[in-house]
Amino acid sequence: MSESESAAGQRDLFLGVDGGGTKTSCYVGAAGPSGQIHILGRGASTGSNPRTAGIDNAVAAILESVQRAKEDAGFADSPCQRGLFAIAGTLDLTFRRELAARLAAAQIANRCDVVPDLVPLLGSETGSTIAIGIIAGTGSVGIGRDAAGQIAILGGWGPLLGDEGSGFEIGKHALRNAAGSLELGAGIDSLTEIVCDQLRVQTAEEIRALLAANADQRGLIASLAKCVIEAAASGEPVAGMIVDQAIDSLATLVENLRQRVQSYDAKLDESPLPLTLSGSLFQSSIYFREKFERRLCDWGIVVAIRILEDPTFACLELAARGEFTGELRFLR
Repeated sequence: MSESESAAGQRDLFLGVDGGGTKTSCYVGAAGPSGQIHILGRGASTGSNPRTAGIDNAVAAILESVQRAKEDAGFADSPCQRGLFAIAGTLDLTFRRELAARLAAAQIANRCDVVPDLVPLLGSETGSTIAIGIIAGTGSVGIGRDAAGQIAILGGWGPLLGDEGSGFEIGKHALRNAAGSLELGAGIDSLTEIVCDQLRVQTAEEIRALLAANADQRGLIASLAKCVIEAAASGEPVAGMIVDQAIDSLATLVENLRQRVQSYDAKLDESPLPLTLSGSLFQSSIYFREKFERRLCDWGIVVAIRILEDPTFACLELAARGEFTGELRFLR
């Protein structure tokens, strides 16, 4: 047995896994003398969403990421106490139970808990079990937990029915503005110039051809969000209106979740509500994040904000603390 494996055997090891549609990330870690969680190894693999990849491929991707993380830590054969697996596409309890059973059968941890990938957003508590989390990236979705530990999920309907406040919606409005200006032969505003430069097009016909040839239209359109937000920050008026609309949509999502989770305890209505933010819009733009925070303040929504920079580490911490199981209770 190697020195690292011998050291690992003297303390409990935990697994934190964050699985999405295109990537699965795993950390192996342990608690230090002060209780702080330390990452000992990292591993990654392909997507593990069972709805899109299938249950067999999802299990294989998770096992591969775990094995790589344990090898990176230098103790491939050492047992782990518990693993928390936050996997996209597992809102259905049937998927969670089957995935947990398959992972337990593989003996990668003494206990394997599978939860929806939104759950780590609720991991930061400030004296109360009530919490809210918002993801704003390509899409948008929110999750809340009430004082009784029940979960509510709002949004996440995708580009056809929802995704308000998302990168896709920001990009869509900017692209629509550009396409309309080019089609009508109207005066080209500065945002249209920015969008055309980003896409390397000059005419409406070229925009049509670009969309028709791209297999991931949603991703392409969402990729415009960054330059639109930068334009808004520099004072471009059309970009500013688009970003303001997105901010209002996300603030409305927070307010609707707040009403859902606080309806059982009116005394908490004026206490700062723990709010965790994740996704590229919040993580990559200080301007967007600060503008969102100001909008919440203007609306009288009192929150204590945390940015979730690393969902995989959040899963590792939750595993070590023994929080969350696959048996989530949803608000009706």
